[in-house]
Amino acid sequence: MNKLQVVQLYRDNGFTPFALSPISKEPHAGVPLSQADRVPFSKDDNIGLFVGSPNNLAVIDADDDATVAEVGRRLVDLGLYDWTTVVMTPKRQGRHFWIKVIDVPEYTQAYFRLPKHIGKGEIRVKRPAYVLAPGSVLEQGTYMFVQGGGLRFTEQPTLPWNELTWLLPPHAFSTNGYTKHGNGNILENPLTFPHRNNPPVLRLFEYLRSARRGGEVQRINVRTGTVSEGDTYPSRSEAEASLVSGLIVAGWDFDAIHDRFETEQPGHYAEAKNPYRYLVSTYNKALAYVIDCEEDKS
Repeated sequence: MNKLQVVQLYRDNGFTPFALSPISKEPHAGVPLSQADRVPFSKDDNIGLFVGSPNNLAVIDADDDATVAEVGRRLVDLGLYDWTTVVMTPKRQGRHFWIKVIDVPEYTQAYFRLPKHIGKGEIRVKRPAYVLAPGSVLEQGTYMFVQGGGLRFTEQPTLPWNELTWLLPPHAFSTNGYTKHGNGNILENPLTFPHRNNPPVLRLFEYLRSARRGGEVQRINVRTGTVSEGDTYPSRSEAEASLVSGLIVAGWDFDAIHDRFETEQPGHYAEAKNPYRYLVSTYNKALAYVIDCEEDKS
């Protein structure tokens, strides 16, 4: 079966495949993830699969032997292991466990690091997170199914979001951690960063004003405001997410961030169909990321 036939088989079974550069984990140069699945495949491309696809794909990425063993043990205890599609990854011979998950909340982030008691790795639950699929090759080797496969995946049991408590932090589930605010649910901030009126991260607005749709944005150090020479954010939305993270660390609450975005009108925010909901989603993901980073320090 050639590469294009493999890609079509994934599509036929509800996956969302997209082209990655040959021998690489990255999309083709200049292709934003938001448009990656519109780019035609060539015979040498690697295959990425967006999670959160129509067939409810989510992936547990176990990075080392201990994590592979622990995830496997948990799936056995749940009676799911024999049904689970498992992919061997070439680097460190890790494993991707493909599971089907429904009722993923709109507000949740695209991926979470696995809790320390499970091990090293991530669970990826919604776009733009993705994984490389069998049919892909890196310098270290190939991605291979060691159990199940793309067709077999359609027969796997479906898990509700609330049955993933062993894989995800508490804030991923509880709407008690959110406050109803206008037309979106905003995650409450349990952190107590000291407030700074003019943090250096505000400098990023200067670069966002001149950034073009689909173009890169100059990266800065969000703590110092200094330019990271030769380094860029691949998109305006990622730069805006970094800006929001920096403002959270600077002690700003959602209302203050929203007011500043309304004043500055950075491009991706200004062009969103519903800027408020877009900022709520960006804020929730950024805050969840900052919380994870702080937990790692403890």
